[in-house]
Parts: sequence; C-alpha cells; structure tokens
Amino acid sequence: MRALEYFCVKTAPSLSMYFDHELWNGFIVQASVAEPAIRHAMVALSILAEQRELRDVDETGIVRETTLTDDEPAVLSFPAQIKETDPVALRSYIASVGRLSQLSSSPGTTDTVLLACILFVCIELLRGDAEAAIGHFKGGMAIIADYISRPESSQSSRLAFDRVRNKMLPVFNRLEMLYALFGNDASWRYPTTLSESVPDAFISLENARDSLVNLLNLSLRFVQTMDVCRYEPSAIPASAFQEQTALRNRLLLWHQRFLAYRTRAASRFTSKDLYACNILEIQRLVASTWVSVATTPFECSHDAHISGYTEAVILAESLPALANLHAQSDRYTRTFTLDVEIVGPIHWISIKCRDPAIRRRAIGVLRGMHRHEGMWDSRMAAIIAERVVAVEEAGIETGELPSEQARVHYSFTDSWAGATSANYSITHRLKPNGVYADWHDMVEQFASQHVMACKITSLFAT
Repeated sequence: MRALEYFCVKTAPSLSMYFDHELWNGFIVQASVAEPAIRHAMVALSILAEQRELRDVDETGIVRETTLTDDEPAVLSFPAQIKETDPVALRSYIASVGRLSQLSSSPGTTDTVLLACILFVCIELLRGDAEAAIGHFKGGMAIIADYISRPESSQSSRLAFDRVRNKMLPVFNRLEMLYALFGNDASWRYPTTLSESVPDAFISLENARDSLVNLLNLSLRFVQTMDVCRYEPSAIPASAFQEQTALRNRLLLWHQRFLAYRTRAASRFTSKDLYACNILEIQRLVASTWVSVATTPFECSHDAHISGYTEAVILAESLPALANLHAQSDRYTRTFTLDVEIVGPIHWISIKCRDPAIRRRAIGVLRGMHRHEGMWDSRMAAIIAERVVAVEEAGIETGELPSEQARVHYSFTDSWAGATSANYSITHRLKPNGVYADWHDMVEQFASQHVMACKITSLFAT
C-alpha cells in the first residue's frame, strides 16, 4: 500500500512531467484497480524509483578533470547503480509477469498488455538492464503494429482501438526515439508518413509534441540510413538528398505552425507551459542539425550550426528557473522519466558544437541536473562529453576550434543505463587520416565502480 501511494504521489508525477498526466496519473492508476498485473508492476516500479531517489540524495557529486595524460590520469566518479533489486520489488515484478502471461492470449486485453509493457520498460531501465527494456519495447511495438493493422471488424471495440491508437502508440513512438538514439535500427514501418506528420494547426502542446516526435523518429531513421553510406560518397543515392530536403522543410513547417500556436495561446500560457515549449524548441533545433549534416562525413559541417546550438543551450539554461516558477524544480534536478527530453539533445550539442564556450555551457547544463531520461543519465552524458572535449582540444590554443582530423565522430560507453560491472570503457571513433581513410578507435578504460582512474589504453584502426 505504501508503494502504491508513493507511485501516485511521487513516481507518476515524475514520469508524466508536463505531457503525460492523463496516462500516468489517470489511465494506469485506474487500470491497476481492476488488473493485478498492472498493480504489481506499479509496486515494483515505485520501489525502484524510490531507491533511485534515495541513492541520488546520498551522492556527493562527480569529480572530473579534462586532461588526458598517463602521468596524471583523470579521476571520475560515475553514478552509483542499484546492485540488486529489492526483494519486494522483485516479487511484485515476477507476479506481474506471471499474471500477464495468463492474459496475453485472452481477447480484449491488448491495452492492458501494452500498459504492462510500458511499466516493464521503466522497471528494467531503473534496474539498469537496457537490453531487457528494449526487449519489452519491441514486444509492445509488435503488438501495436499488428493490432492497428487489423480490419476494423476484428477489433474488440472501437473504444479499445482508439485507446491503443491515440494513447498507447504515441508512448511507443517516443520509446522508439529512445531506442534509436542508442544506435538501434527500427525494422518496422513507421505508422505515420512524413506528409501526415504536421497537422494544419496545433490545438495543444501535446498535439505539437506528438507531431514533433514523429518528425524526430523519421529524421533519426534517415540519419541512421546515411550513417551506413555517408563515408562513401558514391553510395549515397540521389533520393537521399530529396528526403533530406523534405525533412528539413517539414521541420521548418512544424516550427512555423508551432510559433503560430504559441501566439494564439500566449495569453493563457503558464510557466509550466513555457517549460514545455522550451523542451520542444530544443529538440527541434537539434533535429534540424541532425538532418542537415546527415549526408556529409565532415565534422566541421557542425560549425555552420553554432548559432542554433547556442539558441538551444540558452533555452536549456532557462529551464531551472521555469521549473522553480511552477514549483517543480525537484523534477528538473533529480528525476527519472521515460522520455527523452533534454539530456540527449544537450549531450549531442556538448560533443558536436566545437565552440569552446558553448559546449562548456552545454556540459554545465548536464552537470546541473540529476536526470535519468530512459537510458540517458545526465551525469554519464557529462562525463562522456568532457572526455570528448579533452581528446579534441589536446594541444590547441584556448579558443581555437579543433581540426577536422582531431574531431571525434562517435563516442559511446558500455554502461549508460546502469550496468553493475566494475569495469567501464568509453570509445571514441576518429578519422585522423581523413574522412575517407580508416577508422581509429580510442578506448578509455575505467576500473573500480565509483572512483576511476582514466587513461588511454588502446588506439587501433578498425
């Protein structure tokens, strides 16, 4: 009972943030009254969320140093992880899975199964098992794709179909963005076409958000396609440039219609609404850059977008004040949420914007919050960004931009979402001999779970 109360008072408001109040505070809570599978999953999620909250409160911060030398290795304190699942949470999770297995073959239970999938994704992300979370997401996405493709005559009820199409699908579309940002390819056909992605006019911020999510997912699918071939110019089809132009135009159209909506609704906007607007604008600015640079292998192409990066960082820096105004500063500084909101976009800016002042301001934004957005941890994002800065700016004068050969193209770690292993590594991928030459991987190894000495352990071509 205490866990269920904590879910309603703390966990659901944190997960809903601005946009999903009806789902987390209404639909899921209502479903739990009638369905034990949902109720058990709520208990497990609530306990794990509280564990994370208490762990964050106990943490003393992260010591960092942005030098890369063998004589004086950087010292980094990584976010602590849950070592084992609370026994009550684990029993509740197992009970929910068991009950769900009994329901999965019953007619008319699609929405219940999908709600459980969403809760399971949250549970696994808090447990630090990103692979299991992705498995639940893909399973739920397959159910939705099958369900909405059926002829209307086979649907259990129009109300259930509308709930799946209008309430569940947008959540899974946002989960796809989380899935794609970690380099995963979506094999299913996206349920919304580019021409359908932007309505004639937005009627609410939720409507604008769902439209932007569709554009972000379509943009990410395009970017991932280009990642395969942009380092071989002859491999890029002519249609790619047409798709790039179409995506850029749609993002511009979204921006124009969003500004028109903001103008119409400005008189009734609260600070909470402005907070949401800033998040959407940050995401739109970053998506425009994703698409614009997708067909070129040159990292210097990002230098043409410094003004957009600057605008996004300024918007991000305003979020704590807006959070304070609507009495949700704790949600901004220390929270777990299922959606990608600002950690991923600001991390992108911190590694792709080579203006030394702007990228450090972006890292400062990440350092100023304890946010866990899906698989994105703000502290881990800041650590990786600082290592990229150290690699790229080694040996250059203050204020200079790094050369093309010194820039990191990709950087990733094996422990984003909370692996319990004591061994960590960050891999930086560079093209020091030119963008059409071989890749060189710089791998930084870390030992000890909390305080780690960092140095380059290998540099090899792949």
